[in-house]
Amino acid sequence: MTVPRRLVVVSLVGLALVSVGVIAEAERNYATVTALDRSTASVVDASLEEGVVVGIRVHNSMNRPIRVDYVTVSLSSDDAGGLASTPYNEHRKLPPGDGRISGMVPLRQVDGELAEGDRVTVDGTVAVRVYNAYEFEIPIEPSEVTL
Repeated sequence: MTVPRRLVVVSLVGLALVSVGVIAEAERNYATVTALDRSTASVVDASLEEGVVVGIRVHNSMNRPIRVDYVTVSLSSDDAGGLASTPYNEHRKLPPGDGRISGMVPLRQVDGELAEGDRVTVDGTVAVRVYNAYEFEIPIEPSEVTL
């Protein structure tokens, strides 16, 4: 009876090693695909409400939907600056192609004064997850906008 038990143990250990290898290779492939990804994000518009609300166009060049984890927006002008993250907690999916999301910097997080008509430079990142919850960031191209 010891030979079948040994065979079972050896088979289980072998299966575990193969599984770990497959998972490691899949993660390496995810990293490679996202490193080569051409997804982009750019500022479409910005407005001054209870903070600076920024409309962002995301071009998802992947063949799968991406889930937005959060958007980080940084803004600066001669008289003010601020940084804040808007959480989406993966509740927002962006299919392949163009999609739109928004980010916000609340006024309490702005150093200085902002008013309608002010010009600000906006940039940041869109943190996303794809495939097996693999995380990466899409940079928001810096853009100068009028509030």
